[in-house]
Amino acid sequence: AINDGVKKMGKEIKKLMKKNNYQLVRSNKHLVWKHKVFGGTITTSKTPSCKLALKEIEKNIRHQLAGVYA
Repeated sequence: AINDGVKKMGKEIKKLMKKNNYQLVRSNKHLVWKHKVFGGTITTSKTPSCKLALKEIEKNIRHQLAGVYA
C-alpha cells in the first residue's frame, strides 16, 4: 500500500511539471526537469517520502518562475 502512494505522488509530480512547461531531461536516482522556454532546471526525488514534497516542488517552481519574469 505504501508503494501505491509513491507511484501516485510520481504521477502528480509529472502532471505538475508538465502543466508548468517542464520536460524530463534525466532520470537516475532523481528526476531532473528542464523548463522548455527559459531552460531552468529543477531536481526532484524519484520517490518522494511525504506529501509535503509536492508543496515544496510547487514552491521551487514559483520561485524559479518569479526570478525569470521579475
